[in-house]
Amino acid sequence: MDNSTDIISMLRYLEHLRLLIDHMQCEQPYRLNVIDELHINENGHSRILTKLLQYRAADGTYVFLESLLHYINAKKKTNFPNKVVKPDITQEEERIDLWVRDKDFALIFENKACGAFDQDTQLFRYIKRSEDHGYKDEQIYVIYLPPTENGDPSDYSWNGLKESFGKRYVKLSFKEDIIAWLYADVLPNVSAKDPLLQTAMIQYYDYLKGLFNLNENNMENQIKEMLDSELKLPTDLEEKYIALLDASEKYQTVMNELNQYKDSVLNEELGNVIKGFLCSEEIRNIASDLTYVDINRGGYRFVCEGKVIDFVIGIGGKRWYAQMQWADETPYDERNYPEILKSDKDIYESGSAVALNEISGYKFIYRYCPTLKETFEVYKHVLKRIVEITK
Repeated sequence: MDNSTDIISMLRYLEHLRLLIDHMQCEQPYRLNVIDELHINENGHSRILTKLLQYRAADGTYVFLESLLHYINAKKKTNFPNKVVKPDITQEEERIDLWVRDKDFALIFENKACGAFDQDTQLFRYIKRSEDHGYKDEQIYVIYLPPTENGDPSDYSWNGLKESFGKRYVKLSFKEDIIAWLYADVLPNVSAKDPLLQTAMIQYYDYLKGLFNLNENNMENQIKEMLDSELKLPTDLEEKYIALLDASEKYQTVMNELNQYKDSVLNEELGNVIKGFLCSEEIRNIASDLTYVDINRGGYRFVCEGKVIDFVIGIGGKRWYAQMQWADETPYDERNYPEILKSDKDIYESGSAVALNEISGYKFIYRYCPTLKETFEVYKHVLKRIVEITK
């Protein structure tokens, strides 16, 4: 049997397994989680937690901020502040994911829900910013939010402050702590008089459980039983592991071929379409003075107020994007866009159909589009405005 026949046979069998799994999933109760469908990022988690901590009961108390502080002190055996007076609770102010500033203390939340890497001197800089707002060192507390207990801040994020914050630092993982806090302290205390908050917290709790495979259903076990039968796996655990390893290596051959084909279509055929668009007379008439760069399959490099910025077209998953990003040689701390770019509604406007509408934690300004054609329209519109501004 030649290689092509093997691949066809494996593709058919993989499709057979996919149909079996799809059928099993269709038999499960219908499940819709809005948060899951919107694919939130770390900023999304921060926004949800900020709104929750900002909530005030009828008597004016910040019930969920206080309950989180009580959870920290009880579960982590710490001595964090637990008396809340009049906090200022912000999200992404001065680059801090979630920042609580009260009369006698400041809480710095560093959110790593999606496993992002620490930035250089990140916690150090946030602590110094809190000091700039008048807080003494002993009044500042750090709460680190990794996906699981395995995550810890890097030494280069602390930049020498790790030991001094030993008693004023706590790690709350989403899997082990945030889910438990939501279940024990938040959900039972959300009033039915606040239906939007109640349903939001139910959705968020369900989303986090699904994220860490903690939902109470036996779908995973059913799929394992189906694979045991279909692959005729032995019952001995060591033999089962070896058989699964052999099967995964065999079917990985098919995935490698599919990925190579996918990459060739993207890099060669679609790449040529993008480069043809960027080098077309239509675009050259707009951007004749800009430098073409081969980044993420194409874009233009421009300079604004001394800042070197690339405006590119790329793809993430199944979505295309038009994106302003920094030249690699630009130091991270210097990646601050000129205000003329961020304030121009033709370049950056969340409600516009052809402007960019998102700013990422990696300091990119971008817009996702469902098709390459729509990406071209956004790109032309924004590029024209960039040229006008930078003349």
